[in-house]
Amino acid sequence: MDILNKERGFALVIVLFAIVFITIITAVFMRGAISNTVQEKTVDENNLVVVSAEAGLDYYKFELEKIYNTKDLEESFDEKVGEIDFKKATPEIYNKVRIEIARNFKENILDSRINSLKNEGSKTLVKPFFHKLTAAEVIDIPWTNIKPEDPIVLLLDGDVIGEMGNNGKHKALNFKLIYEFPPVKITGIDSPDDSGDGATPPEIGGGGMPNLKEPNSPRNPEEVVGIGKMKACSKIIGNIENKECTLSSKNEENYNINKSKLYITNSLDSWGKVNVENSYFNILENFKSKDLKVGDTDLVIKGILSAWNSIDISGSKLVVGNLNGGTTKMNKVHLTVKQKLEMQTADIENSFIVANDYQVNSVTNKFNKTDMKVIKDYRSSGSDIENSNIEVGGIMNTGGGILNLGDSSLSVGGNTIAGNGFDIENSIVKIGGNFETPVKFKGDDSDIFVGGNISAGNGSDLEDVNLVVIGSFTSDTHFKLEDSKISIGGTLKLGNGGKTEDSIIWADRIISSTTLDLDDTKIYGNYLKSDILILEDSRVCVKDLEVRKLSTDDSKVYYLNSSKPEHSNATQLTVDEYEKKCGSVNDEDSDEPVSSKGHVHINLQPPVLDKVTY
Repeated sequence: MDILNKERGFALVIVLFAIVFITIITAVFMRGAISNTVQEKTVDENNLVVVSAEAGLDYYKFELEKIYNTKDLEESFDEKVGEIDFKKATPEIYNKVRIEIARNFKENILDSRINSLKNEGSKTLVKPFFHKLTAAEVIDIPWTNIKPEDPIVLLLDGDVIGEMGNNGKHKALNFKLIYEFPPVKITGIDSPDDSGDGATPPEIGGGGMPNLKEPNSPRNPEEVVGIGKMKACSKIIGNIENKECTLSSKNEENYNINKSKLYITNSLDSWGKVNVENSYFNILENFKSKDLKVGDTDLVIKGILSAWNSIDISGSKLVVGNLNGGTTKMNKVHLTVKQKLEMQTADIENSFIVANDYQVNSVTNKFNKTDMKVIKDYRSSGSDIENSNIEVGGIMNTGGGILNLGDSSLSVGGNTIAGNGFDIENSIVKIGGNFETPVKFKGDDSDIFVGGNISAGNGSDLEDVNLVVIGSFTSDTHFKLEDSKISIGGTLKLGNGGKTEDSIIWADRIISSTTLDLDDTKIYGNYLKSDILILEDSRVCVKDLEVRKLSTDDSKVYYLNSSKPEHSNATQLTVDEYEKKCGSVNDEDSDEPVSSKGHVHINLQPPVLDKVTY
């Protein structure tokens, strides 16, 4: 019994030891948890400081690009060139005008906006995170040493800082923005087209062919640097947040990925919805889901990016093999597609895209403030393009939809087909092959070049247009031309006649099956055939004239040969007389002489973000 009594209290010692042990272990884990919480908070704060600096960069870049209005600058250049006596003009004189325009922009517009942005001080992203423009200046250039053949390059060097309240955390970004004023282009009257294709309309008299601007070249998307392989992740079920690791694959219905860097050796898949925010991916195979939303993320995908129901991408940079989307929206996206970009609908703005092939399978296909380059072919069921620069290397076919183009540049290497009409306003268009629409061709305040033929099945309505067609132009129903200059290398064929006002037409042959009504219009060509030709305050110079009924009011008609030489209101000339009278617009019979100085213009491009240094 004494031995048993000596063991009394032994259990208490064991319990006390267990309590102390558990307390120590709990303290260790709590310390680790608190440390992890502090570390995660620090990482989040550091990331948000960087995001704040990048948001500031986007804001100041937008503000500094907005003031470079290429249309206003070109109009100012044209106005000053118009004041020059062309008889005394030289490339050096035009260069002085270019220097004046560039220097005025730099000293009175750019410098002023830089100072106002710096004076704005800190701007709130999300409290307590701010960004501000701490420094920005344009590198001095030797204005007096600029030669006519040299571009004028204004290099803006700026610093943006993102910061968190008063705790001292900050991130500085340096950026360089380039404004370029290229050499002045002087196009003589013997080479009206400066397309570089070697194709020019024939010389048929009349001088001063239409002066066309070149389309703006789309800017390329910014590069995306894929991340390398990292330590392996343990299997993650559900959402992924604040992870930096290598993952084999993931296949779940719905999940979110936020503030993570992932190297995926296979694929990411979902049969539901995936949201991705503030992350970096490198996926060696595919990324597929039903619905996909991506924001402020860099993605490199070797295979296919696919969301068959919907894709919504904003503020992101992507390089993918193929992209297949349902209802697709993009805003502030830099996208490179190695093969095919295909969507059911497309609503794209403020973006930069390069794709090998482009296809949209519905009539909803909208671009706004977007630059896109398609290496091969562009196919859709309609296109609505505003304030954008589009370049297509092959054919462009908008199927049964209309092609609307406003305040934009469009360059197509091959043929262009617009199944439901082509409506162009305040734009520059260059088509290397044929242009065809079975409906109406409408143009307003635009420059258009077509390297092949134009076919407009339901007529044409052109106002304030400069048009050069290397081939023929067929307008099957009514043809309307106002305040325009058009040059047709082949035949201008009018299926139901036409009416022109305050315009000039150069064409090898003009054939009108019904009445051609000219008001304050000049026509120069080798052959003109019309059932009825009505002229008011107009002038016609053609070598061969075939008109059944001719009516003139304060007008002149000159020809070499005619099927009806008895027209009393037309004048037959000898070859020498014809050359003198009709060799140029600038002769004694013209009240508004056109100078023979050729055409002078400057083709300005939007500013380019050259470099960002973290």
